[in-house]
Amino acid sequence: MQEQQVVFLVPWLEDETVFSLASRLHKLWGYPLAGSTTQILFGHHRGGSQHDFPTRLTEFAQNTKGLLGSATDIAKTHTLYKYYRIFLDEPECQDFVDALCGHSLAHFKLKLGLLTSRFRANHPLKACPLCMQADVERHGVAYWHLTHQCPGVWICPLHHIPLRESRLKSSGAERFLWHLPDSRQFRAWSSATQRAFIKCEDRLAHLGALIIDLVNAQVRGHLQIEQLQRCYDAALADKNYLTPAGKRRQRLIAEDFLTYVEGLHKIPEFATLPITVEEAQTQVSRLLRPMRSGTHPIRHFLLIDWLYGDAGAFLQRYGQMQQVSVFPSGRQQAYSQTLPETPATEIHRLVDVEHYSMRRLASHLQVDITTAMVWAARCGIVVHRRAKVLKPELHARLVKALQRGMDKAEAAQRYGLAVVTITKILRTTPMLHAQWQAARFEKAQRKARKDWEKAIQRYAKLGTKYLRSIEPTTYAWLYRNDRIWLQAHAIPALSSAKSSKPHVRWDERDRCLSHQVKDAVLKIKTEHPHKKLRLWQIYQEVPELKAKLNALDRLPLTRKCLDVALKHQGETRDLFD
Repeated sequence: MQEQQVVFLVPWLEDETVFSLASRLHKLWGYPLAGSTTQILFGHHRGGSQHDFPTRLTEFAQNTKGLLGSATDIAKTHTLYKYYRIFLDEPECQDFVDALCGHSLAHFKLKLGLLTSRFRANHPLKACPLCMQADVERHGVAYWHLTHQCPGVWICPLHHIPLRESRLKSSGAERFLWHLPDSRQFRAWSSATQRAFIKCEDRLAHLGALIIDLVNAQVRGHLQIEQLQRCYDAALADKNYLTPAGKRRQRLIAEDFLTYVEGLHKIPEFATLPITVEEAQTQVSRLLRPMRSGTHPIRHFLLIDWLYGDAGAFLQRYGQMQQVSVFPSGRQQAYSQTLPETPATEIHRLVDVEHYSMRRLASHLQVDITTAMVWAARCGIVVHRRAKVLKPELHARLVKALQRGMDKAEAAQRYGLAVVTITKILRTTPMLHAQWQAARFEKAQRKARKDWEKAIQRYAKLGTKYLRSIEPTTYAWLYRNDRIWLQAHAIPALSSAKSSKPHVRWDERDRCLSHQVKDAVLKIKTEHPHKKLRLWQIYQEVPELKAKLNALDRLPLTRKCLDVALKHQGETRDLFD
């Protein structure tokens, strides 16, 4: 960037997005073309103009001389990264930041689980009318608040009124242009949607507040899926939705969840929420069992709001669950996972300050000695042992062997001990069981990958079905525990038979979409009776339509509505022939 090109910069406003700041600069600089501002800020005439996940933030930070922050800081605090990071692990978070700082965000919405979760992935721009007035009075201009852009947030946390949705950007209209909140560009809700907002306003406000609290919470690390699922089960147990054997009462759970989401499906963003008990059972059970791929954070936020109703209560329970170790594959250990009722700080006080022995601690907690040792180990307390057969030198060698993933039976035979003794060492040595499980998982992963690669080298031409028949155990292990790698090393199918069972109810979707198109056409014709109707005007009013234009052969009613609306205007032949 040439220094004389930038007339001046402006500081960040509170809770402002990158797109909002760039739009303010474009307005202040007065360039007639959006590409001029984009080129100055992002080093490219179109790069960085995304309103939700802007790229080329490295160039943005360089071209603004670091006055607005580093690229990493901007990505973490002024984009929707802040919303999605709480369900991503460290490598995924770093990949996300790298993509925002780089030149392309290709396929990242798929990695985040947005395109397969059936929630909208276009992140429509949202604004609060009262916030706009306050911003104009305070700053002279209305701007886009990051909090308002979070999916699932539809009630302004400050003014407690529904947010309005812009028709621009997310629908494809003015895709590469800059603009600020404008009431003239707000999408008009149907009467059914307006009634749904009124009916569900309290629930939406509560959900939005929980989302904002969790997004802004200083959670150490990310929310791990395994621990989330244990938090869910703990809350279900509190609701008496688990049997004495620990099984979930699926029907009761589905009915309760359906009651919680009742009416929300009439709001566009929540259109895929269940409307029958069967649908509720399918959606909830999918989140409650170990997942092999990501899903939209809204689903987790809905479950947390339904089960806990408060971000603080959920985070407190989650913090307790962090003390419970799990298998790398996500399965719970065979021994009890129940946390002691006595807080970890109390156990530390009894052992470190009062110098309780394990026997005295067990008597105080009213449990057996082994359980007391296990709880102490979970609290990070090293248990001092009285050497009998297991001398310190032998114990040290055994620990190292278990850290490398040695099988318990093999360790027992090598060191002349009983298997039950090996199990006790694993349970009562802090972090040893988790290290042992991780090492065994890595060994099993290396072996399974190696066996599958050998099978591919020898029998790739015979197809995946044959490979599965000769390596069934290997395939099953990879499918359950390393599916991403398995998919990356898949071979082309020799044949692909189409399923006879439809996965999408196209007839119902067609009826709903055709009604929306009719309402949109009548509205546009009423507002602009003498202007030529354009297709982009229709899908600006009905954003769901744009994604379905390539599937109009399955939507005959919708296609007929479009044909009638655009008849004699020269667009029908070009679009649908």
